[in-house]
Amino acid sequence: MAKVAKPAVEIRPTSVESAKAALGELVMAWARDIETGEPRYIGEIDADHRGGKCGCECPSCRLALIAVNAARDKVMKRPHFRHPEGAQRDECAILAARAAAMRLLAEEGVIELPRRRMSATAEGLSGAMHEAWVEAPAQRVRVASIDFRDRAYAMLTLEDGRTLRVALTGGITEQAGGDGDATLIPTITIDVDSSIAGMDQAEIRKRLQLVAGNICWRSHWNDAELMSDARAQATETAIDALDWLPDDIELPEGLSPATKRESLLHHEVKRILERAGQLTVPGLEVLEELRTAGQPTLQRRWSVGDRVLDLTNTRLEHRMRPLIPDVVCEARAQDGQAFDPLIIEVTVTNVIDDERKGQIRAQGFAALEIDLSMTGGRATRSELHRLVVHEVSVKRWLYYPDLDTVSAGLQAQMQAERDLRVEAARIAEERRRRILEAPIAQIAGRYLQAVEHMLIEQARLPAGSGQRPDFVTAKAAGAISVYEMAQRGYPEAGDEDLLGFHRILPRLLSIRNNRGVGYGFGTAVEVLNAIQQSQPGNRSDWTLYLIAAKVYLPKLPDDKRTWFEDWRDTVVAAVKRTDYMYMRSSRYDRFLSLLFPEMAPALAKPFGKRATVPEIRWDEGKKRFVRGPSEHTALPAGFLARDTVPRDPLRHGAGGDIKDWFFRGAELEAWKRANPSAAADWEATLQRFGVE
Repeated sequence: MAKVAKPAVEIRPTSVESAKAALGELVMAWARDIETGEPRYIGEIDADHRGGKCGCECPSCRLALIAVNAARDKVMKRPHFRHPEGAQRDECAILAARAAAMRLLAEEGVIELPRRRMSATAEGLSGAMHEAWVEAPAQRVRVASIDFRDRAYAMLTLEDGRTLRVALTGGITEQAGGDGDATLIPTITIDVDSSIAGMDQAEIRKRLQLVAGNICWRSHWNDAELMSDARAQATETAIDALDWLPDDIELPEGLSPATKRESLLHHEVKRILERAGQLTVPGLEVLEELRTAGQPTLQRRWSVGDRVLDLTNTRLEHRMRPLIPDVVCEARAQDGQAFDPLIIEVTVTNVIDDERKGQIRAQGFAALEIDLSMTGGRATRSELHRLVVHEVSVKRWLYYPDLDTVSAGLQAQMQAERDLRVEAARIAEERRRRILEAPIAQIAGRYLQAVEHMLIEQARLPAGSGQRPDFVTAKAAGAISVYEMAQRGYPEAGDEDLLGFHRILPRLLSIRNNRGVGYGFGTAVEVLNAIQQSQPGNRSDWTLYLIAAKVYLPKLPDDKRTWFEDWRDTVVAAVKRTDYMYMRSSRYDRFLSLLFPEMAPALAKPFGKRATVPEIRWDEGKKRFVRGPSEHTALPAGFLARDTVPRDPLRHGAGGDIKDWFFRGAELEAWKRANPSAAADWEATLQRFGVE
């Protein structure tokens, strides 16, 4: 089977039969004038030159042609040129069509030249191909002349002097049919095929106008320049992709492409760091734990956040025996911390093994890894700049100076804390032992003395002031006594109802001492008068004060006796008729009997006490409603607030008892140094009440 080169554009009939029919209709309407060499159209032949007198030849085989049916009005077959008998005519007809096309181009005078696109590729160090395209734009030009050079091409000279090589290719290709016979299929480019030989001038012009956009370049007068530009752009693309070795970087001979690319990245990272002068580094966190049997695990953290380092003196592959780091520089953080030097290792496919890590740590210098493996080694220059300068996700510390010291410091802190906890527990346990061994009357007396002292100091405070050292230390002593009483089974010792401003204990102490304690009055009678004039809601405790007056004030002045007896009779009458407003809770009777033993016999009597009334209430422990007396919920005294006394930060917690509110060990010593005056008063208070 005959073979021909595949054209840039192919137009094929839809069937073998149509192709054979088209070949059967082929006629030559164009020939070449033997004398002038110009294309001659069959319609131009007159009656005197028909037949063998036409003076025309085949543009292909140069055989003389015969003008058939030229200048005839009626014909069975349209006019055409014919070869002598026995000559092959297919290729000659096609070349005649080319000649016709060239003559029409000359007559039209213009041609639409398509854009010329050319591409070039550059193979990078990684083996990747980087492609670039350049083009000359389409343009409409005027044809000045046509000069035939060979059978397949014509040279067009334009008005501006440029020459254009136009390819008019066409042919008849054999293709095997289903039965094994060869089939002739016409193939063309620029839509110029053998069928144009049978068209008249108007048909050819129309045909050329329709397919003008299908013209394609075989070569261009700017091809060399376009190819040079395409190659330059492809190289620039490879350089931007960090896949091409620039002229200003020299590497040793014999390196593999992969090693060359690694070296190229190192050079580029150094160049980026030199130009940027800064580097964002990731933060670091150290977590240390201390585990001790029988005690909670302690934890301490040390951390530093992401920081921007200022860089100077950046060097590439500076020898630091036995290391040759990729990049070495000097760095300083805004907080003043300096890294001199800072080692930077750049990795893509290479891995920093344990041996190299050990060598880096042995140097004792800060070392940072920039891992570009996540990019597959295909980052562009701009992407690499962002990763190297700003991104922290691709960086990790290989070695950070003084981390061992940091870890040791955290361990020391936890060890000291554990020792402090152990010592605090020992002191607390020893203190509890002494409290439990001491006579309860001694502890109760110390408590009542501390409360009285606190109330006196409170009354001396200027208006709006609560920070006098005497009052602060008095409150601290009161807190100690509250704790001691709680240890001996009297948790109510810290209730606000007992210790609060003008509450139960200030009133009972005033009556017992026959002078105002926590009041601005000079006598107990004045305090009783103030009690009698208090709000109706406060009358439930009046029986307590009447008992105290009977015990501690057996003889009142004559001018006050009548008033007091009338008030007393009113309360007694209200109690007898069980007026709820005058009935007291027995919650504090046991505690008050300890503090004021003279009142104990009267407090033991049921007179004036509220009966315990069963009621329906929610039991949180049982998660259901139960029938029974509700428990009195009392608030702790305001002076026991944690900001009023030294506090142990290791052991305090919501709902903790008094023991959790005091410093111990080193914390106590630090508080004493920071508050020397208050500390002296504190020590004096402890000595006054016999607390070691």
